Amino acid sequence: MPSPRPSSTNWRRRPHPQPWGHAKTVAGAATAFSLLLPAHLAHLGLRPNGPPRVPRLFHKFLSHSLGIRTVVHGKVAARHGVLFVSNHLSWADIPVLGSRLLGHFVAKAEVGAMGFVSVLADLQRTIYVERERRLATGEQ
Repeated sequence: MPSPRPSSTNWRRRPHPQPWGHAKTVAGAATAFSLLLPAHLAHLGLRPNGPPRVPRLFHKFLSHSLGIRTVVHGKVAARHGVLFVSNHLSWADIPVLGSRLLGHFVAKAEVGAMGFVSVLADLQRTIYVERERRLATGEQ
């Protein structure tokens, strides 16, 4: 006898792969990049030390085009000087965190040499750290 179906609150049907999934993702990312890059460059020119609001929009567009839905629990109480530390699990962490947090990333130095990824990281004002030089962290 088959087992009873779980209650509707606990049971979710897996989405079927979309035939245009990869094309939608690339098109969404390219559209977001082409629309937001001029706005971001203008924002950097006007407020070079201002909060990275435009990259946050880019991460929201990218998350949406990837089909990632984010649920947030709670709110950040502090306005300034907050350090968020996350256990980095996959590449998807970057658009998810970037779409929710108004800040910069810290990445290993190798990311700064990854072609287009390094361009995006530089626009986010990512801080690069050389893991091999742990004693020189203050300089970096």
